[in-house]
Amino acid sequence: MSVPAIVDIDLSALADNLAALRASIPDGTKVYGVVKGDAYGIGAIEAGAALSAAGIDGMAAGDAEVAVTLARMHPAIPVLAYGTYMAREALALAESGVRPTLFSLDMIAQFVAGSRGEADVHIEVDCGFGRLGILPEEAERAFALLRGHPHVRLRGLYTHLGQIDDATSVHSQAELYRQTVALAEQAGFDGVERMINSSRTALDFPELCADAINPGRVLYGLLEAPWAGRVATRPAIAALRSRIIQVKPVRPGRFLGYGHVAVTNVTRCAIAPLGFAGGLPRGLDGAPALLRGRRTRVIGSASLEHLIIDVSDIPDAAAGDELVLLGRQGSEIITGAELAQATRLSELEVLPRLARGFPRRYLREAQ
Repeated sequence: MSVPAIVDIDLSALADNLAALRASIPDGTKVYGVVKGDAYGIGAIEAGAALSAAGIDGMAAGDAEVAVTLARMHPAIPVLAYGTYMAREALALAESGVRPTLFSLDMIAQFVAGSRGEADVHIEVDCGFGRLGILPEEAERAFALLRGHPHVRLRGLYTHLGQIDDATSVHSQAELYRQTVALAEQAGFDGVERMINSSRTALDFPELCADAINPGRVLYGLLEAPWAGRVATRPAIAALRSRIIQVKPVRPGRFLGYGHVAVTNVTRCAIAPLGFAGGLPRGLDGAPALLRGRRTRVIGSASLEHLIIDVSDIPDAAAGDELVLLGRQGSEIITGAELAQATRLSELEVLPRLARGFPRRYLREAQ
């Protein structure tokens, strides 16, 4: 049975993007590859294998089960689990060789009370992002809780920066983070791994890279302007392809699709079997498409499982022809930025949705 649509995943892009990132940050900075959101849609297990082969220093996963699987598959590197669980699950993660994130005083207290063996943990500090993490003013209490349980080893302190387009805010958050690290050292925790930067802040504020960074989108080629111009990466989500299943004439004066889209100057259309059920945005009217190596456009909104394509100027278009909505066909190419602009969304929203929603084909070499 044929597949209506498929997303091409270029795994070799991960190694190249990692190398480009390393060239942009201070020597000696460790890189924890972020594989949250099923590795931005491309598949966490496959991405983890590619990153491990490329020499990544560690990984950071959002899904607890994924973190356990990665830790078992790649025992030579640390796997950090972001906070998506309660204290009981954190204990189970530590027993499975994962480094859980502890992000509240209650969680730290429950963890140390329940821990029965040696465990490596990280603590997240909320220095201004407003998401998970202990507050800086809670740090002394947090370290006191850990100090009485030497079998629970504090391996790292990390934060996520907010308002990253405001340098004053970033440096204010960084100062709170440095104060928290100083409190950890005063409490007797030496050699704690410091991590403050992710993809965009590593490029904007390399002086804050500290011991390690935890980038995600830069590794997958999902940076938008202006960051995309600061490091040479290419998208891991390389193409979205389908096939035309019908070509037919359009009568003058007709409207097409649910949105009553006027089809002035449209004489022929083609139907492709893909739609918003696979993650395409509904608002695709006018979005670019490639057919027989020529550029054309989507007509109207995406249906659940179908698209209408204008083929008025492609007289030889026929059922079975390859349709490309992202990627290269012949000498033409549709970039992720172009597709995102047509949908009025960001690449970070659009491309991972496609990679999660449609069957994936993994390419081992750049296409």
